[in-house]
Amino acid sequence: MAKGKNTADVVKGLEQAVANSYALTIKTHAYHWNVEGSHFYGLHKALQEQYEDLFPFIDELAERLRALGSYAPGALEAFKSPSQLSEPKPGGSPWQEMIRDLIESRRVVVEHEQGVMEAADAIDDQPTSDLMSERIAKHQEAIWMMESLLK
Repeated sequence: MAKGKNTADVVKGLEQAVANSYALTIKTHAYHWNVEGSHFYGLHKALQEQYEDLFPFIDELAERLRALGSYAPGALEAFKSPSQLSEPKPGGSPWQEMIRDLIESRRVVVEHEQGVMEAADAIDDQPTSDLMSERIAKHQEAIWMMESLLK
């Protein structure tokens, strides 16, 4: 990262990414618990794989914030209020609605993380840019798999 570059936009973006990632993890986990129907077993396992993949990423985001000299958010309100994602649909919702909601939530996360990557690129912050690029690819893969399930 170039000396003297302002990291404020990157830090703000990473804080938002932490909130979004927690919200997506919780939503995915709730759907894992509440999914029903003829696709139950496969969906239950697939959603477990997704939330297990999401959780360690939150740690990476928090550690990147610390590396940039900021503190990582730690209060529940710090995760909830800035999150761009909706609450999970209630139990008893059709599995197709749950999957569509996760697809839309992942798209919101991808859009935000692309903005963080651009902010990081603008100040030559390659580690943050690489972190976002890796996660965007994971989200896009999850979206593709869920869209395939709905066909």
